[in-house]
Amino acid sequence: MGHFVELAGIATSRISLIREHSLGFRPPRALWVPFPLGRPFGAPNEPAFQTEVLESLFALFNSEGGPSVLGEFPKEAPKPDASKTTEAFGPANWSKPTEGSADVIGDAKAEVARLSPHHASWVGKPGNRSIAGASGLDPLEIIDFLGDLLSGAPPALPPNAAGSSPAAMIRLAGADLRHWCIEAAMDSPSQNLSINAIDDWFWGKTACAAFLLRLQVVLAQSDQEDIAKVATAALIPREQHHRLLKKE
Repeated sequence: MGHFVELAGIATSRISLIREHSLGFRPPRALWVPFPLGRPFGAPNEPAFQTEVLESLFALFNSEGGPSVLGEFPKEAPKPDASKTTEAFGPANWSKPTEGSADVIGDAKAEVARLSPHHASWVGKPGNRSIAGASGLDPLEIIDFLGDLLSGAPPALPPNAAGSSPAAMIRLAGADLRHWCIEAAMDSPSQNLSINAIDDWFWGKTACAAFLLRLQVVLAQSDQEDIAKVATAALIPREQHHRLLKKE
């Protein structure tokens, strides 16, 4: 889109949360930021830091070179004030899955069964609306679809899939599974949660995350380029890649 706008004589610049996407799309100007998805300016209620990001974005208009310029923001986002957030998250007495379990598919399905009442309760509360479902699959169908890929089966779209290709479905299904689990855990009474607490619970304490982490290692080696790219760039957030080292 930026290229078409520039053809009309209007300079454009964008924020990139996934560096690999900008390298592939090659927009006229983009600033890659090392922040979580959904937080292009790093953190809420941090006007000075957000202004710094915006100034770095505008600075790209003075950059030489092209036809595509990719800048990189050098700072991590500020951490939330611990005194104003609750770091405990998830259903009571939630225990971390066994490290290195051989049955990550069975573990993930058992976890979905435990979380299902929590998700139904959360969705039933006034004002709550699920954002899971973009893939067209429910959590168990997602685990079946991705589990087949984990076992080495050829990638194929499920009958009720919403994605246009196996690679697109992998991206949608992984996001749906994460969103569904987090929504279920939101049924707990915790308030003023930081995004770090939520991410630490999902990626560090759930069987579904262990399943996705194991899947990423397998799919990143796929001989199908689009699947390998999705696994590398979109299945696991960049800020959680340190957990992959424990799975390889």
